[in-house]
Amino acid sequence: MATRNKRRIVASSSAQELPDEMLTEVFLRLPVKSILRFRAVCRSWAAVLSSEEFCGLQLEKAKAATTPKLFFTAPTTGFDAMALYLGSSSGPDDDLLFTLDDVCGDFVDMTPAPCHGLTLLFDALAPAYYVFNAATRAVTRLPPCQDVYFATAGLGFDAQTKEFKVVRLFIGECFDKQHIKCEIHTLGGKHGDCWRPASQGVPFRFCRAAEGAVCHSKRDKLLPVFAGGFLHWFVHPSFALKRPRAGILSFSVTDETFRWVQSPPFVPPGVRFEVVDGHLGMVREREVSGLHLVELAGQLCILRDLRNASRDCSMLEIWRLEDSGGWSLLHQIDLLQHVARDLIEAPIVKVIGSIGNCISKNKVVIVTSKRKEHVIVEIFYPWKDFKSRRYFLTCTIYSCNIGSVESSLIPPLPVNDMPPTYLEGVLYWMSDPRLGQSYERAIVSLDIATNTFGVVPCPSYIAKWNRSPCRAFVVELEGKLCAVLADQLAKELNIWKVENGRWERTHILQLEGWSSYSLGCAVVVPWAVYPKDGKILLNAGRKLGIYDPARQSIKSLYDLDELLRIKSTTESSGVRAGGRFQIKDKSSDKKWCRAWKPPFQQNKVSDVCATVHSSEEINPSYTEVMPLVPILYEESLASYPLVRKSRWLRR
Repeated sequence: MATRNKRRIVASSSAQELPDEMLTEVFLRLPVKSILRFRAVCRSWAAVLSSEEFCGLQLEKAKAATTPKLFFTAPTTGFDAMALYLGSSSGPDDDLLFTLDDVCGDFVDMTPAPCHGLTLLFDALAPAYYVFNAATRAVTRLPPCQDVYFATAGLGFDAQTKEFKVVRLFIGECFDKQHIKCEIHTLGGKHGDCWRPASQGVPFRFCRAAEGAVCHSKRDKLLPVFAGGFLHWFVHPSFALKRPRAGILSFSVTDETFRWVQSPPFVPPGVRFEVVDGHLGMVREREVSGLHLVELAGQLCILRDLRNASRDCSMLEIWRLEDSGGWSLLHQIDLLQHVARDLIEAPIVKVIGSIGNCISKNKVVIVTSKRKEHVIVEIFYPWKDFKSRRYFLTCTIYSCNIGSVESSLIPPLPVNDMPPTYLEGVLYWMSDPRLGQSYERAIVSLDIATNTFGVVPCPSYIAKWNRSPCRAFVVELEGKLCAVLADQLAKELNIWKVENGRWERTHILQLEGWSSYSLGCAVVVPWAVYPKDGKILLNAGRKLGIYDPARQSIKSLYDLDELLRIKSTTESSGVRAGGRFQIKDKSSDKKWCRAWKPPFQQNKVSDVCATVHSSEEINPSYTEVMPLVPILYEESLASYPLVRKSRWLRR
């Protein structure tokens, strides 16, 4: 104990001999983890390291770093949580910051840049908001808020009160007196740990713009940008049913009031009304794409993507808001001179920030993405007549992000009743040669990004149709589009793969002698090819099995009929296989209660298989595939657990 006290005195004494300016320079060169530990050395160090001046210097030093740190999320191994990582562009030294349980990574939004060291994260399924500090690994979950579908929120800093505020703008229920609402949560403030209405609410003159800002933010996953003490939302012209006074809606974090910001000169006002043939009609002006706000060196800027204006154009423009309220062109970036061709062709290009402490010397951080929004495509036959070969086919596309509907598309060919397959942004169906003018099979494609149909020729072996009962469909195997012909007479599956625009036959699966996989009784679909030995996972609706091409044999993984038989037998004797019972006193309640568990959590797959087949028939290396593949054919979803929110199906 004496030695420890002596060391502490020496450290404190030697620290006092250094000038404060020199001591600060030493601290600024230390990593954040060391700074946090050094606060416990003595009170004088704690005061220096906790001061607003030192925190500001540390923040400026981080902004001037030459290697940016980027946040990114990824689901954990069990897909039951979301992990947040801090990565560096200089190498694969990614650092795990923290893990959030029961958060789905596909439905997480995050502010593009920290606000004075803090970042806002939003889990859309809960819904729940989190604020975290990447330097300290501290994370706080905000109190519950009203659950609505259309909402957007941003994080701002009040320079007068030195408080952080989360500002949430959302569209309430249709029967609410105030349709568009604004609420605020102050971190550690005097108002307590709760959401409260903004001091002046949303004035009527801003309601239409606020509603358009919320819808645009929801559709394009664009959170408001904090700059100059204001949170800024861009009001996209496509969401403006009436000419807005300006294209940007701003909210003062200090005064809690709304204001307009003048639109850049290239943004059209939205829609206009014209008299056409004696009738008043609404005319939408030219669509503007690739516009989003960004904060660069503390100033509000807007990105303009000119790639959609011309095929040969690869230019990005960055415009800056001046103190006078006008806009000036700050940067013109030719992507061809800076990034690879595959990045230029990405449909999404965004600027998320800059590096450096002077706007004229900043390095702009650009991110690209080929990710597309989830959509639900429904193809429906209101009627069809195989005798006359006439039919009526409709196609409806539902956007899972904002709930928009596109129903004006008409497939070029009739499609059969097999599910489509998805590959690299395109859905594929096999056509139905029993309908329409063509007596040959072809593959119908739908590009999700452009909502355009196409036709892909089939292999000649599959294209020919002579009124045989052979079933044809498409699947994705090993990342390639495959066409499958189920020949009931030959009792075999023929699989063809397209590569470099040419079809080649890759597999012939002999199913003779395997009654459980009879093509006349079930739809047998190849699901996956095991890369090590080429074995193929087969789904026969109520059964899963592994086909060995070398031995032309099938090893069963899962047999639903057998499991249901065992279930019926065990439940009749009062024993539940693979489940747990909680038996109440029969004198008080004669009902049997069971603690339910999800199907894939009740038992390991190997345990389930062991109750059906002998251990010699089960290949343990394939049991790990089972939790990832649900039964899709000929089965009811009634036995599957309900999702915790009904709006899951809309996302």
